[in-house]
Amino acid sequence: MKTQFTAILTDRDLHTHIPHEFTVEPGTTQIAIEFRYEPQQVGAYKNLLTLTVFDPSGCRGAWHRLVPVQSIAIGVTESTPGFLAGAIEPGVWNIVIDVHMALPDQPITYTIDISTTDTPIVSANSPAVEPSQSVGVTTRGAGWYRGNLHSHTLHSDGSWNIPDLLNWARTEQLDFITLTDHNTVSGLQRILQLSTPELLTMGGIELTTFYGHALALGIHNWLDWRIRDHYSIADIQRAVENHNGQFIIAHPKAPGGAICTGCAWEYADMMPGNAHSVEVWNSDWDGDSNNESAVQLWYGWLNQGYRLVATAGTDIHRAPTMPPHYGYSVVYADDLTEAAILQGIVEGHVYLSDGKVQLSFTAEDEGYPAVIMGDTVHVSDDALPQLSAQVDGGETGDRLRLIVNGTVHAEVDLHSAHESAAPYSWSAEPSWQWALIEVRASNGVLRALSNPIYLEWANPSE
Repeated sequence: MKTQFTAILTDRDLHTHIPHEFTVEPGTTQIAIEFRYEPQQVGAYKNLLTLTVFDPSGCRGAWHRLVPVQSIAIGVTESTPGFLAGAIEPGVWNIVIDVHMALPDQPITYTIDISTTDTPIVSANSPAVEPSQSVGVTTRGAGWYRGNLHSHTLHSDGSWNIPDLLNWARTEQLDFITLTDHNTVSGLQRILQLSTPELLTMGGIELTTFYGHALALGIHNWLDWRIRDHYSIADIQRAVENHNGQFIIAHPKAPGGAICTGCAWEYADMMPGNAHSVEVWNSDWDGDSNNESAVQLWYGWLNQGYRLVATAGTDIHRAPTMPPHYGYSVVYADDLTEAAILQGIVEGHVYLSDGKVQLSFTAEDEGYPAVIMGDTVHVSDDALPQLSAQVDGGETGDRLRLIVNGTVHAEVDLHSAHESAAPYSWSAEPSWQWALIEVRASNGVLRALSNPIYLEWANPSE
């Protein structure tokens, strides 16, 4: 069976989903899709059309790559990365073009050629991997675990495979690594099979919508990311949590529009709405994600009463060619399992670090149990809680800042590099709603950032 679709789009088709239905006969073992569009580039910017493929039962995957010529195979035994292998269900299939960017002034012409075969095609590539006996049952106990919550491979727009990603994570001495490819879960079965007691592999998806990106951590099956009538971004957030996942607003201050379509967070009803986490350190600190602005946005949300958890993610797509200043999420968890790491994030027991700085941030007072970042101190008498910070590692010239209600309350030089500093302590005041600590290099670059300790006063100051 062969089918062809061809059409012309203009900028009036921007941010639409264009269906193309075709019928698959019983006995089919592979579907081949050739997709082409032009022009790829108009002036300094690029068009972006992606494909999502549905069989009669649901989504079979997506091709989210900035390339104008795409060859896709979906088969019983093997599929192109981004798509799920498995039985080819007969009936009506649907190829949806997702128009992420359609630039003005020049129409886009596209063609989809579809062909099917009933002859099995078996390849020696990507051999099956037996599930690890340690998946989900590692027993390293409670502690602080450092890892990456945002990664890509060739299952979307990355240029390396899953083993390459895992090798990089080991060289960085990470405890956990999360695969979050764009709008597809096709790589999750393989990466979850490769979990070990030394390196936990976690599942997720980067929901790559037209008006913002969000990480859905702990999600192992495809979730519909398309905003349309009666289905909002708040509905998507609830769907993630209903599936026991964690929804994180990704790189909210990244440039959007034609520069990076959909990268900026533009949802007025989710600023932050019912989101519980936000990625404030994306990729390199001084990269194009405007991380400083993201931190300040988060501080503003905290001052509005939203108790959002801040996270970091490398957003890595390939092996770095030079050492970037990545941020990692360091999570206090009951064990090194996906469920425990996600629960630690929910509780705000997280700090962000470039991997060279370790933080401790606690609050206590006589008669009150000690709490850590993410927790709340309930002050019921005149005693003022003591907030304490300790920094290990770092470099000469680093500075410790105590941030209270979004402003710098105290700043201390960390004189000695690579040595443990004595704990620093401050007495909380009734005007404090929340406090956290930053560690910054002498040039202002962020080295580490804690989540807040919140303070609730029985008799707050006027």
